Amino acid sequence: MPSILAVATMLALAGCAGMSIDDAVPAGARSSASAPVVGTGPSAPRQTGEFPNLNIVPKPATAQFTDAETSATTSELRLAQERARRTVQSLSAPGEGERLRVLGNTHGAAVLGEIEAR
Repeated sequence: MPSILAVATMLALAGCAGMSIDDAVPAGARSSASAPVVGTGPSAPRQTGEFPNLNIVPKPATAQFTDAETSATTSELRLAQERARRTVQSLSAPGEGERLRVLGNTHGAAVLGEIEAR
């Protein structure tokens, strides 16, 4: 088992020997002399290749939910949950399981007969 691991490691290293750094790193990541602007505006941060400035407050991608939106979404989810609960209860009614079993046993033959009749 250790010999298999050694062979696999040697094969992996041999595959890396033919690559140069130019093959592995995109051209934009290698050149940091121009320090491109990331964002828009006069105070937009620049990509300098240094650690990020944590004092810049990030802008949220979207606005937060309002209380009205939250309550509307919550009520929609509760209605969907109640519909699902009623569906499960209706499928759990006495005799429903037997009806579905009979349908499952006869449906395949009925469809095949319909296809062959064409």
